[in-house]
Amino acid sequence: MSKLILWCREHSVTVIVLTLLISIFFGYQAKDIRIDVSAEGMMIEGDPDIDFYHQTIETFGTDDITVVYIRDKDLFTTEKLEAIQEVVYKLEELPHVDRVESLFWGDSLGK
Repeated sequence: MSKLILWCREHSVTVIVLTLLISIFFGYQAKDIRIDVSAEGMMIEGDPDIDFYHQTIETFGTDDITVVYIRDKDLFTTEKLEAIQEVVYKLEELPHVDRVESLFWGDSLGK
């Protein structure tokens, strides 16, 4: 190990160039990385449970869920609750949002 460290010290320019070339190569390859976090992406092809999964989706709807968590020590002020309720209304208006579940059931703040 110490021979490698000494060689790197003596050939620092070569080490830097090699490091840059390797980084560029793998950085270029990184553009093809795809992340699939869906439940279906983790299932084995041909597994009979896939059919059950699809039936469940048809019955109960999609399993795509986003959770928005808001933390604030003074969260329960009228101004902040009104702002949160406005965000809930805006989320409901988004074209790709099927359903919004919230602590705000109706016009709890009189809007």
